[in-house]
Amino acid sequence: MLGFISWKPDRTAMKSNKSSTLTQFVAAAAATLGAMALGTVIGWSSPAQIPVLAGDVYGFSVSVTEFSWISSVVPLGAALSCLPTGFLVDWIGRKYTMLFISIPFVIGWAFIVWPAAVGMLIAGRLITGFCGGLFCVASPMYITEICDIKIRGLLSSFFQLLLVIGILISYIIGAFVPIFWLSVISGIIPIVFAVCFFWMPETPQYLLRRGKDMEAAKALQWFRGKQYDIKNELDSMKEAGEDERKNKISFIAMFRNKIAIKGMLIMFGLFAMQQFSGINAVLFYANSIFSDAGSTLDTDINSIIVGAVQVAATIPASLVVDRLGRKLLLLISSIAMGVFIVILGFYFFFQVRKSKCKIVFLFVKMCKLSLKFSLVLILF
Repeated sequence: MLGFISWKPDRTAMKSNKSSTLTQFVAAAAATLGAMALGTVIGWSSPAQIPVLAGDVYGFSVSVTEFSWISSVVPLGAALSCLPTGFLVDWIGRKYTMLFISIPFVIGWAFIVWPAAVGMLIAGRLITGFCGGLFCVASPMYITEICDIKIRGLLSSFFQLLLVIGILISYIIGAFVPIFWLSVISGIIPIVFAVCFFWMPETPQYLLRRGKDMEAAKALQWFRGKQYDIKNELDSMKEAGEDERKNKISFIAMFRNKIAIKGMLIMFGLFAMQQFSGINAVLFYANSIFSDAGSTLDTDINSIIVGAVQVAATIPASLVVDRLGRKLLLLISSIAMGVFIVILGFYFFFQVRKSKCKIVFLFVKMCKLSLKFSLVLILF
Protein backbone atom coordinates (compact mmCIF):
# COMPACT_ATOMS: atom_id res chain seq x y z
CA MET A 1 0.00 0.00 0.00
CA LEU A 2 2.82 2.36 0.82
CA GLY A 3 4.20 1.45 -2.57
CA PHE A 4 1.59 3.70 -4.17
CA ILE A 5 2.76 6.73 -2.22
CA SER A 6 6.38 6.31 -3.30
CA TRP A 7 5.58 5.10 -6.82
CA LYS A 8 8.08 5.82 -9.56
CA PRO A 9 7.88 4.61 -13.16
CA ASP A 10 10.07 1.56 -13.70
CA ARG A 11 11.59 2.07 -17.14
CA THR A 12 13.99 -0.86 -16.96
CA ALA A 13 11.67 -3.72 -16.08
CA MET A 14 10.02 -5.76 -18.82
CA LYS A 15 6.32 -4.90 -19.04
CA SER A 16 3.60 -7.51 -19.57
CA ASN A 17 -0.05 -7.55 -20.57
CA LYS A 18 -1.07 -9.57 -17.51
CA SER A 19 -2.17 -7.48 -14.54
CA SER A 20 -1.76 -8.36 -10.88
CA THR A 21 -4.99 -8.82 -8.95
CA LEU A 22 -3.64 -8.68 -5.39
CA THR A 23 -3.79 -4.90 -5.02
CA GLN A 24 -7.26 -4.85 -6.58
CA PHE A 25 -8.48 -7.37 -4.00
CA VAL A 26 -6.89 -5.36 -1.18
CA ALA A 27 -8.49 -2.09 -2.35
CA ALA A 28 -11.90 -3.73 -2.87
CA ALA A 29 -11.78 -5.31 0.59
CA ALA A 30 -10.86 -1.97 2.18
CA ALA A 31 -13.60 -0.12 0.28
CA THR A 32 -16.26 -2.63 1.31
CA LEU A 33 -15.55 -2.31 5.02
CA GLY A 34 -18.11 0.47 4.72
CA ALA A 35 -20.62 -2.20 3.69
CA MET A 36 -19.82 -4.10 6.89
CA ALA A 37 -20.51 -0.90 8.82
CA LEU A 38 -23.90 -0.64 7.10
CA GLY A 39 -24.57 -4.31 7.89
CA THR A 40 -24.18 -3.64 11.61
CA VAL A 41 -26.69 -0.79 11.29
CA ILE A 42 -29.23 -3.10 9.62
CA GLY A 43 -28.65 -5.96 12.06
CA TRP A 44 -28.70 -3.81 15.24
CA SER A 45 -32.47 -3.52 15.70
CA SER A 46 -33.18 -7.27 15.79
CA PRO A 47 -31.20 -8.10 18.96
CA ALA A 48 -31.91 -4.64 20.40
CA GLN A 49 -35.73 -4.71 20.16
CA ILE A 50 -36.59 -6.86 23.18
CA PRO A 51 -34.11 -5.32 25.70
CA VAL A 52 -34.84 -1.75 24.50
CA LEU A 53 -38.62 -2.21 24.83
CA ALA A 54 -38.09 -3.81 28.24
CA GLY A 55 -36.22 -0.69 29.41
CA ASP A 56 -32.95 -2.55 30.06
CA VAL A 57 -30.72 -0.45 27.78
CA TYR A 58 -31.43 3.26 28.20
CA GLY A 59 -32.50 5.51 31.04
CA PHE A 60 -35.87 6.19 29.37
CA SER A 61 -38.74 4.06 28.14
CA VAL A 62 -39.32 3.28 24.46
CA SER A 63 -42.78 2.37 23.15
CA VAL A 64 -43.47 -0.13 20.38
CA THR A 65 -44.37 2.72 18.00
CA GLU A 66 -41.20 4.61 18.86
CA PHE A 67 -39.08 1.51 18.27
CA SER A 68 -40.74 1.01 14.89
CA TRP A 69 -39.42 4.47 14.00
CA ILE A 70 -35.99 3.59 15.39
CA SER A 71 -35.86 0.56 13.09
CA SER A 72 -37.49 1.90 9.94
CA VAL A 73 -35.76 5.30 9.82
CA VAL A 74 -32.57 3.65 8.51
CA PRO A 75 -33.89 3.15 4.93
CA LEU A 76 -35.19 6.73 5.02
CA GLY A 77 -31.71 7.99 5.85
CA ALA A 78 -30.25 5.85 3.06
CA ALA A 79 -32.77 7.27 0.57
CA LEU A 80 -31.86 10.84 1.56
CA SER A 81 -28.18 10.16 0.83
CA CYS A 82 -28.59 9.32 -2.86
CA LEU A 83 -28.62 12.80 -4.39
CA PRO A 84 -25.81 14.34 -2.29
CA THR A 85 -23.67 11.25 -2.89
CA GLY A 86 -23.88 11.71 -6.66
CA PHE A 87 -22.66 15.28 -6.20
CA LEU A 88 -19.88 14.44 -3.73
CA VAL A 89 -18.30 11.57 -5.70
CA ASP A 90 -17.85 13.90 -8.68
CA TRP A 91 -16.73 16.88 -6.59
CA ILE A 92 -14.21 15.47 -4.10
CA GLY A 93 -13.83 11.95 -5.52
CA ARG A 94 -14.90 8.45 -4.61
CA LYS A 95 -12.14 7.97 -2.05
CA TYR A 96 -12.55 11.18 -0.07
CA THR A 97 -16.34 10.96 -0.14
CA MET A 98 -16.16 7.63 1.71
CA LEU A 99 -13.44 8.85 4.09
CA PHE A 100 -15.38 12.04 4.87
CA ILE A 101 -18.60 10.17 5.67
CA SER A 102 -16.81 8.06 8.31
CA ILE A 103 -16.96 11.06 10.66
CA PRO A 104 -20.78 11.44 10.79
CA PHE A 105 -21.03 7.63 10.82
CA VAL A 106 -19.19 7.54 14.16
CA ILE A 107 -21.25 10.51 15.42
CA GLY A 108 -24.45 8.65 14.55
CA TRP A 109 -23.33 5.64 16.58
CA ALA A 110 -22.43 7.98 19.47
CA PHE A 111 -26.06 9.16 19.45
CA ILE A 112 -27.17 5.52 19.69
CA VAL A 113 -24.69 4.66 22.46
CA TRP A 114 -25.44 7.71 24.63
CA PRO A 115 -28.91 9.06 23.73
CA ALA A 116 -30.60 11.58 26.02
CA ALA A 117 -34.06 10.81 24.63
CA VAL A 118 -35.87 8.74 22.00
CA GLY A 119 -35.49 11.56 19.47
CA MET A 120 -31.70 11.40 19.76
CA LEU A 121 -31.82 7.63 19.24
CA ILE A 122 -33.91 8.06 16.10
CA ALA A 123 -31.51 10.78 14.90
CA GLY A 124 -28.57 8.41 15.39
CA ARG A 125 -30.26 5.73 13.32
CA LEU A 126 -31.14 8.27 10.63
CA ILE A 127 -27.52 9.46 10.44
CA THR A 128 -26.08 5.95 10.28
CA GLY A 129 -28.65 5.05 7.62
CA PHE A 130 -27.62 8.13 5.63
CA CYS A 131 -23.94 7.20 5.85
CA GLY A 132 -24.65 3.58 4.98
CA GLY A 133 -26.66 4.67 1.95
CA LEU A 134 -23.74 6.75 0.78
CA PHE A 135 -21.50 3.69 0.89
CA CYS A 136 -24.08 1.83 -1.22
CA VAL A 137 -23.38 4.30 -4.03
CA ALA A 138 -19.72 5.24 -3.61
CA SER A 139 -18.20 1.86 -2.76
CA PRO A 140 -19.53 -0.13 -5.78
CA MET A 141 -18.59 2.82 -8.00
CA TYR A 142 -15.04 2.79 -6.63
CA ILE A 143 -14.68 -0.97 -7.09
CA THR A 144 -16.07 -0.93 -10.64
CA GLU A 145 -13.59 1.75 -11.67
CA ILE A 146 -10.46 0.14 -10.20
CA CYS A 147 -10.85 -3.51 -11.14
CA ASP A 148 -9.95 -5.49 -14.23
CA ILE A 149 -13.01 -6.45 -16.24
CA LYS A 150 -12.16 -10.16 -15.81
CA ILE A 151 -12.71 -10.00 -12.05
CA ARG A 152 -15.24 -7.17 -11.92
CA GLY A 153 -18.16 -9.44 -11.04
CA LEU A 154 -16.24 -11.12 -8.24
CA LEU A 155 -14.95 -7.89 -6.71
CA SER A 156 -18.32 -6.16 -7.08
CA SER A 157 -19.90 -8.93 -4.99
CA PHE A 158 -17.56 -8.03 -2.12
CA PHE A 159 -19.98 -5.27 -1.14
CA GLN A 160 -22.89 -7.66 -0.60
CA LEU A 161 -20.63 -10.18 1.13
CA LEU A 162 -19.30 -7.65 3.64
CA LEU A 163 -22.84 -6.30 4.13
CA VAL A 164 -24.24 -9.68 5.19
CA ILE A 165 -21.15 -10.35 7.29
CA GLY A 166 -21.89 -7.09 9.11
CA ILE A 167 -25.47 -8.23 9.74
CA LEU A 168 -24.22 -11.58 11.04
CA ILE A 169 -21.72 -9.83 13.32
CA SER A 170 -24.56 -7.79 14.84
CA TYR A 171 -26.65 -10.91 15.43
CA ILE A 172 -23.75 -12.79 17.04
CA ILE A 173 -22.51 -9.95 19.25
CA GLY A 174 -26.08 -8.96 20.19
CA ALA A 175 -26.77 -12.51 21.36
CA PHE A 176 -23.92 -12.58 23.87
CA VAL A 177 -23.16 -9.02 25.01
CA PRO A 178 -25.31 -6.06 26.18
CA ILE A 179 -26.68 -3.77 23.46
CA PHE A 180 -24.46 -0.97 24.76
CA TRP A 181 -21.34 -2.88 23.75
CA LEU A 182 -22.90 -3.97 20.47
CA SER A 183 -23.38 -0.28 19.65
CA VAL A 184 -19.84 0.62 20.71
CA ILE A 185 -18.29 -2.15 18.60
CA SER A 186 -20.45 -1.15 15.64
CA GLY A 187 -19.24 2.44 16.00
CA ILE A 188 -15.61 1.29 15.83
CA ILE A 189 -16.04 -0.34 12.39
CA PRO A 190 -16.23 3.00 10.45
CA ILE A 191 -12.99 4.02 12.18
CA VAL A 192 -11.33 0.75 11.09
CA PHE A 193 -12.59 1.40 7.57
CA ALA A 194 -11.11 4.92 7.49
CA VAL A 195 -7.72 3.71 8.74
CA CYS A 196 -7.54 0.91 6.14
CA PHE A 197 -8.99 2.84 3.21
CA PHE A 198 -6.87 5.96 3.77
CA TRP A 199 -3.91 4.27 2.06
CA MET A 200 -5.83 3.31 -1.09
CA PRO A 201 -5.46 5.43 -4.26
CA GLU A 202 -8.28 7.32 -5.96
CA THR A 203 -9.77 5.73 -9.09
CA PRO A 204 -7.90 6.44 -12.35
CA GLN A 205 -11.15 7.44 -14.09
CA TYR A 206 -11.90 10.18 -11.59
CA LEU A 207 -8.34 11.51 -11.74
CA LEU A 208 -8.48 11.61 -15.55
CA ARG A 209 -11.73 13.58 -15.40
CA ARG A 210 -9.94 16.09 -13.19
CA GLY A 211 -7.06 16.38 -15.67
CA LYS A 212 -4.60 14.65 -13.32
CA ASP A 213 -3.09 12.31 -15.90
CA MET A 214 0.13 11.57 -14.00
CA GLU A 215 -1.71 10.71 -10.79
CA ALA A 216 -4.11 8.55 -12.81
CA ALA A 217 -1.16 6.66 -14.32
CA LYS A 218 0.32 6.11 -10.85
CA ALA A 219 -2.98 4.84 -9.51
CA LEU A 220 -3.57 2.49 -12.45
CA GLN A 221 -0.02 1.13 -12.17
CA TRP A 222 -0.59 0.42 -8.47
CA PHE A 223 -3.85 -1.41 -9.17
CA ARG A 224 -2.41 -3.47 -12.05
CA GLY A 225 1.07 -4.18 -10.66
CA LYS A 226 4.56 -2.88 -11.49
CA GLN A 227 5.09 -5.28 -14.39
CA TYR A 228 1.87 -4.39 -16.22
CA ASP A 229 1.98 -2.12 -19.27
CA ILE A 230 -0.74 0.43 -18.52
CA LYS A 231 -0.39 2.47 -21.74
CA ASN A 232 -3.19 0.82 -23.76
CA GLU A 233 -5.62 0.71 -20.86
CA LEU A 234 -4.89 4.29 -19.86
CA ASP A 235 -5.44 5.43 -23.45
CA SER A 236 -8.74 3.54 -23.54
CA MET A 237 -9.84 5.27 -20.34
CA LYS A 238 -8.98 8.65 -21.82
CA GLU A 239 -10.95 7.89 -24.99
CA ALA A 240 -13.93 6.67 -22.97
CA GLY A 241 -13.81 9.87 -20.93
CA GLU A 242 -13.72 12.00 -24.06
CA ASP A 243 -16.67 10.11 -25.55
CA GLU A 244 -18.58 10.55 -22.29
CA ARG A 245 -18.03 14.29 -22.34
CA LYS A 246 -19.00 14.59 -26.01
CA ASN A 247 -22.15 12.50 -25.66
CA LYS A 248 -23.23 13.86 -22.29
CA ILE A 249 -26.94 14.72 -22.15
CA SER A 250 -29.01 16.65 -19.63
CA PHE A 251 -31.26 15.04 -17.01
CA ILE A 252 -34.41 16.09 -18.88
CA ALA A 253 -33.02 14.84 -22.20
CA MET A 254 -32.64 11.35 -20.73
CA PHE A 255 -36.43 10.99 -20.67
CA ARG A 256 -36.54 11.63 -24.42
CA ASN A 257 -33.98 8.93 -25.21
CA LYS A 258 -35.54 5.46 -25.69
CA ILE A 259 -32.31 3.64 -24.78
CA ALA A 260 -31.91 5.69 -21.60
CA ILE A 261 -35.56 5.11 -20.64
CA LYS A 262 -35.18 1.36 -21.14
CA GLY A 263 -32.07 1.31 -18.95
CA MET A 264 -33.78 3.32 -16.22
CA LEU A 265 -36.83 1.04 -16.25
CA ILE A 266 -34.64 -2.04 -15.85
CA MET A 267 -32.63 -0.37 -13.10
CA PHE A 268 -35.65 0.86 -11.14
CA GLY A 269 -37.34 -2.50 -11.61
CA LEU A 270 -34.41 -4.32 -10.04
CA PHE A 271 -34.21 -1.85 -7.16
CA ALA A 272 -37.96 -2.10 -6.57
CA MET A 273 -37.76 -5.90 -6.53
CA GLN A 274 -34.97 -5.74 -3.99
CA GLN A 275 -36.61 -3.21 -1.67
CA PHE A 276 -40.18 -4.55 -1.88
CA SER A 277 -39.09 -8.14 -1.28
CA GLY A 278 -39.60 -7.59 2.45
CA ILE A 279 -35.99 -8.37 3.28
CA ASN A 280 -35.51 -5.27 5.45
CA ALA A 281 -38.51 -6.14 7.63
CA VAL A 282 -37.21 -9.68 8.11
CA LEU A 283 -33.71 -8.49 9.04
CA PHE A 284 -34.90 -5.65 11.31
CA TYR A 285 -37.30 -7.89 13.25
CA ALA A 286 -35.77 -11.38 12.90
CA ASN A 287 -35.82 -12.03 16.66
CA SER A 288 -39.45 -11.01 17.14
CA ILE A 289 -40.58 -12.89 14.01
CA PHE A 290 -39.17 -16.14 15.36
CA SER A 291 -40.58 -15.38 18.80
CA ASP A 292 -44.09 -14.76 17.42
CA ALA A 293 -43.82 -17.92 15.33
CA GLY A 294 -43.40 -19.97 18.48
CA SER A 295 -39.91 -21.24 17.71
CA THR A 296 -38.50 -23.65 20.29
CA LEU A 297 -34.96 -22.46 19.61
CA ASP A 298 -33.62 -19.30 21.22
CA THR A 299 -34.53 -16.31 19.05
CA ASP A 300 -30.94 -15.08 18.99
CA ILE A 301 -29.75 -18.44 17.69
CA ASN A 302 -32.43 -18.38 14.98
CA SER A 303 -31.28 -14.93 13.88
CA ILE A 304 -27.66 -16.06 13.78
CA ILE A 305 -28.71 -18.96 11.52
CA VAL A 306 -30.45 -16.47 9.20
CA GLY A 307 -27.32 -14.30 9.07
CA ALA A 308 -25.06 -17.32 8.50
CA VAL A 309 -27.21 -18.54 5.59
CA GLN A 310 -27.00 -15.08 4.01
CA VAL A 311 -23.22 -15.30 4.11
CA ALA A 312 -23.28 -18.91 2.87
CA ALA A 313 -25.52 -17.91 -0.05
CA THR A 314 -23.42 -14.88 -1.01
CA ILE A 315 -20.08 -16.69 -1.22
CA PRO A 316 -20.99 -19.19 -3.99
CA ALA A 317 -22.94 -16.48 -5.84
CA SER A 318 -19.79 -14.35 -5.82
CA LEU A 319 -17.76 -17.18 -7.31
CA VAL A 320 -20.16 -18.04 -10.16
CA VAL A 321 -21.53 -14.59 -11.07
CA ASP A 322 -18.98 -14.12 -13.89
CA ARG A 323 -19.66 -17.63 -15.24
CA LEU A 324 -23.44 -17.91 -14.98
CA GLY A 325 -24.22 -14.25 -15.53
CA ARG A 326 -26.25 -11.72 -13.56
CA LYS A 327 -29.61 -12.41 -15.25
CA LEU A 328 -29.85 -16.12 -14.33
CA LEU A 329 -28.94 -15.49 -10.69
CA LEU A 330 -31.46 -12.65 -10.49
CA LEU A 331 -34.23 -14.85 -11.91
CA ILE A 332 -33.48 -17.69 -9.47
CA SER A 333 -33.37 -15.38 -6.45
CA SER A 334 -36.53 -13.51 -7.53
CA ILE A 335 -38.59 -16.70 -7.85
CA ALA A 336 -37.29 -18.03 -4.53
CA MET A 337 -38.05 -14.75 -2.76
CA GLY A 338 -41.59 -14.64 -4.15
CA VAL A 339 -42.47 -18.21 -3.18
CA PHE A 340 -41.15 -18.12 0.34
CA ILE A 341 -42.33 -14.65 1.29
CA VAL A 342 -45.86 -15.79 0.32
CA ILE A 343 -45.48 -18.83 2.60
CA LEU A 344 -44.29 -16.59 5.41
CA GLY A 345 -47.17 -14.17 4.87
CA PHE A 346 -49.80 -16.95 4.83
CA TYR A 347 -48.41 -18.38 8.04
CA PHE A 348 -48.88 -15.15 9.99
CA PHE A 349 -52.20 -14.42 8.28
CA PHE A 350 -53.74 -17.66 9.49
CA GLN A 351 -52.03 -17.36 12.86
CA VAL A 352 -53.82 -14.04 13.42
CA ARG A 353 -57.16 -15.34 12.08
CA LYS A 354 -56.89 -18.50 14.23
CA SER A 355 -59.13 -20.35 11.82
CA LYS A 356 -60.70 -23.57 13.07
CA CYS A 357 -60.83 -25.15 9.64
CA LYS A 358 -58.92 -28.46 9.66
CA ILE A 359 -57.51 -27.81 6.20
CA VAL A 360 -56.29 -24.42 7.34
CA PHE A 361 -54.74 -25.97 10.44
CA LEU A 362 -52.96 -28.47 8.22
CA PHE A 363 -51.71 -25.64 6.02
CA VAL A 364 -50.55 -23.73 9.09
CA LYS A 365 -48.66 -26.79 10.30
CA MET A 366 -46.99 -27.09 6.92
CA CYS A 367 -46.14 -23.39 7.04
CA LYS A 368 -44.76 -23.78 10.54
CA LEU A 369 -42.45 -26.52 9.34
CA SER A 370 -41.44 -24.27 6.41
CA LEU A 371 -41.05 -21.11 8.46
CA LYS A 372 -37.35 -21.41 9.13
CA PHE A 373 -36.73 -22.30 5.52
CA SER A 374 -38.86 -19.34 4.47
CA LEU A 375 -36.79 -16.91 6.48
CA VAL A 376 -33.61 -18.50 5.24
CA LEU A 377 -34.39 -18.91 1.54
CA ILE A 378 -35.85 -15.42 1.17
CA LEU A 379 -32.30 -14.20 1.72
CA PHE A 380 -31.06 -15.87 -1.44
